[in-house]
Amino acid sequence: MNLPSKVLHLSHVGPSKIPSGGRILTDANVQLERELGLESHWISIRPEGIAGERKSRNHLRNLKGNHSSDLPSIYWDHKMSYVLANSMKAQSFLTSWIQAERHMIFVLEGPWLWPLLRMVLKSHKHLKYDIVYAAHNVEFDLAYKIGVANGSNPKSNELSRALLLSDESDLVERSTAVTYLSHHDGEFFRELGAKELIRTYVPSPSLKSRRFSFMDVSKPLLNKDFKWFTFVSGDWAPHVNGVAELLSSMRRGNENKIGIVVAGGVAAGLERISVENNLPNLNSRNDVLILGQISNNVLLKLAEESTGFVLPIDFGGGMGIKTIEALQSFKPVFGTRSAFRGLEEIDLGRQVTISENSAELWSLLQMWKEHEYEINKDLKVFNNRDLIWPSVNYLLTLAKKV
Repeated sequence: MNLPSKVLHLSHVGPSKIPSGGRILTDANVQLERELGLESHWISIRPEGIAGERKSRNHLRNLKGNHSSDLPSIYWDHKMSYVLANSMKAQSFLTSWIQAERHMIFVLEGPWLWPLLRMVLKSHKHLKYDIVYAAHNVEFDLAYKIGVANGSNPKSNELSRALLLSDESDLVERSTAVTYLSHHDGEFFRELGAKELIRTYVPSPSLKSRRFSFMDVSKPLLNKDFKWFTFVSGDWAPHVNGVAELLSSMRRGNENKIGIVVAGGVAAGLERISVENNLPNLNSRNDVLILGQISNNVLLKLAEESTGFVLPIDFGGGMGIKTIEALQSFKPVFGTRSAFRGLEEIDLGRQVTISENSAELWSLLQMWKEHEYEINKDLKVFNNRDLIWPSVNYLLTLAKKV
C-alpha cells in the first residue's frame, strides 16, 4: 500500500548507457523506496534536455530546452544552475510535475538544481514539504579543485566557488536532513548547521548496465608472465591525472613483474594528455595494457584474470563506484586514501593497501606478496540494501508523518 507522501528525486545527471555513480545511487534508492510503499519519482534536468520517470512504470520524456551551453559536459558548471533557474521551460516543466503529483518530499542529488527548485517553490508557499539534500560530495570544494585541475581562469574559479558555497549553504539550512558519504563531509555539513545528518553509502552497480563495446573473450586477455592490477574509470580529470602519475612511476623499475591495465573512458583522457605532453607510447610497454570502453563480458574477464585492482585517485573520488566494484571482486586492492573516501569506518582487513597518493602506489605494488593476503568475504559493505537503508528509512519516516 502506497504511503501518502510522494517523493521527487531531482538530479542533474541523466540516464545513460554508462550510468555514473550519482545515477546508480538515485536508481537504487528509488527502487527500494517503491518496494517499501513510497511513490517515488525522479527527474533529470540539464540545459540540453529534461528526462523523468513517474510512478513505477517507465515514462520517459525528453524535451529540448531553449537554452544550450558550450560549457564542457565533463563537469557541471555553476553557471548551468542559473541557466536552468531562469529557464521558463524548466520552471514550467518542474511546476507541472509538482502540481500534478503533489510531491511533498524533495530529494536533491547535489546543490546544482537548488536554484531552480527554490525558484519554483516560491510559487508554492502554501504547500507543506520537506527537502532532503542527498550530498554526493562537498560540491563547492570539489568543483574548485576540478577547476584548478582543468586550468580554469583563477578569478572565475574563485567566483564560482563562492557562489556555489552560498547555494550549498542555503540548501543545507533549508533541508530537513542531509545524507552524506564520508565523515569529512558530515562534519562540514554539521558546521553549516544541518538539522539532521544521515550517513549512507553508495551501492554496487549492476555490471550488466555499466559498460559497453566488444572484445573477444574466448582467449586470455592478459599475459600470464605478469601480475596484473586493473583500473576502470571514465574520462574524469582527477582519475586521468592519477593514473598518469601511477604510470610515470613505473620508470623506477619492475622487479616484481607487475602489470597495469587501464580500461574505460579514462584511456581516452590518458591518450589525450600523452599527446599534449609528448609522452612515449604506453602501449609499446609489455607491462601496460590500455583499453577503451569495455563490455560487461570483458569487465568480468578482466576481474577474473587480474591479480587485483588499483585505484589511483588523488581527489574527486565522487561516489566510489570503482572502489566498491574492486572490493566486490574479493581480490587485493591498492588505492589512495581518497579512493576509500566514505569507507573509513569499515574494517577492510588485509584485502586493502592504502597509499597517500597515486605516485606512491607503484612502490607498494612492487612490495606486494601474494601469500600475505587474506580476503574477508563477509564484509557487510556488499549488501546494497544495508548501504542505502539509512537514507531510505528516513524518507519513510517523513512520509508517515502525513
